Amino acid sequence: MSGFVALPKFILQNSSLTPDSIVLYANLLHFDRGGSRGCFAKRETLSRFSNLSLHKIRNAIKVLEDNGVISVVRRRNSLTDVIKITPDCRAQIKEAKSRKPAHRQPVSKPCTPQEVKEFNLSSLKANKTKQENKTCPTANSERVQKPQPNRVESTQEEPLESIPNPIHQRATDELLGTIQGHIQPRSYEVWLKDIWVENETDTEVTLKTPKGFYVANYIKDNYLSKIESITGKQVRVLE
Repeated sequence: MSGFVALPKFILQNSSLTPDSIVLYANLLHFDRGGSRGCFAKRETLSRFSNLSLHKIRNAIKVLEDNGVISVVRRRNSLTDVIKITPDCRAQIKEAKSRKPAHRQPVSKPCTPQEVKEFNLSSLKANKTKQENKTCPTANSERVQKPQPNRVESTQEEPLESIPNPIHQRATDELLGTIQGHIQPRSYEVWLKDIWVENETDTEVTLKTPKGFYVANYIKDNYLSKIESITGKQVRVLE
């Protein structure tokens, strides 16, 4: 079977990961369908390709999930779980640029001297008609510079990026300080480090993440209940 997978250095040299989890990560890259579709391979298939027992496969999945390298979407009705690799935990591979063919200069043909025929002056006849040469004005003499329209600089402002609400900065600092003591360091850095408290009432806390829809859904699926138990309030997560 041809092809290869690229392991990032922070995965290969991560002391928080076990050797089995690194081997499993390499096989997940092989079965990954790209984008947000993830890996649909069964545990038995992963065990056969990685030469790991089912017990080691389960432990390796837990290690990768605890460190924020993967997320597992558990499905019901005996459907295979979907394992998605965190976008930040992928190796950035640059595609090789195609080489342009060398430009060949046309080969000039050698000039051959043309034969010059002698002209007989006696064949000329007197020309009684007068011919007036009317010269047409050149384009340069009558070129009129047309006024160019004034350029109007665009005054449209670019949309502002979403920034934390300074009113709830203290609540944000207290919440992140508490969450950091209950979450694995790698998972905290990847998913929760950049969130802030957008709004807060006596019964509800609204959190916001700058990393988009995928991260907001991941926080809802994996950390919402833990944050609600920490704050004692209902929690909403916005992108």
